[in-house]
Amino acid sequence: MGLPNDDAPWSAIWRQLSSRVQDGAANTNNRFAVASELNSVMGVGPGPFWGCPTQHETSFLRATKRGQWDFPYSLPTSEQLKRLRETERRMKGVQETWKLFGVGSVGSQALLGIPCLARLRDHPGLAAHSRVWSFETGFALPPLPESIPFVLHVEIWPGLAKMDGALHPVRDAALVMSLARHLAEVDVRGNLGDWFSGPSDLSPAGRAACISEEGWILGAA
Repeated sequence: MGLPNDDAPWSAIWRQLSSRVQDGAANTNNRFAVASELNSVMGVGPGPFWGCPTQHETSFLRATKRGQWDFPYSLPTSEQLKRLRETERRMKGVQETWKLFGVGSVGSQALLGIPCLARLRDHPGLAAHSRVWSFETGFALPPLPESIPFVLHVEIWPGLAKMDGALHPVRDAALVMSLARHLAEVDVRGNLGDWFSGPSDLSPAGRAACISEEGWILGAA
């Protein structure tokens, strides 16, 4: 993407998305336009982001990738982008974050969610008290400060826990609430801290890639 290389890749990407994404209070946003722009920067045709209503299609963003291209996605630099991150390959039922629209898609939530999380992380009242796992902490649970509040931001996947539909009539809300309850139960048993150590079978290079750019889903290991 041609981003500055004087900072961690994840941080540069967060700033780039924050500068491009517009997310209105009335649930209006420009996520498909942003995906099209990012595709135009990265490649020479449609992809790697894909999936959108037909009225949002451009020469760089298509409603489907079928018959047009597939993963691994080849870049002009001869590098290739994989369909899934390492953490996603270890979980059943996870779809690629490149997919923006349709059943099971998560890419739109990522494009809109990262700028929102960045605003929380960098808010003047929170910046001194919060960190992002595993980007800022490595695969470890940071020591808790004794005298100030502390917030640790982690990536989750609600499908990690069995959904209890009785918790909320909205499916997405019930999924998140079910996961929150599951994590609380793991914590009560004294095992949640172990989850922050990450996978034990990653190569040093793979571990470095996850910490600097790919991130990790809590509980994926």
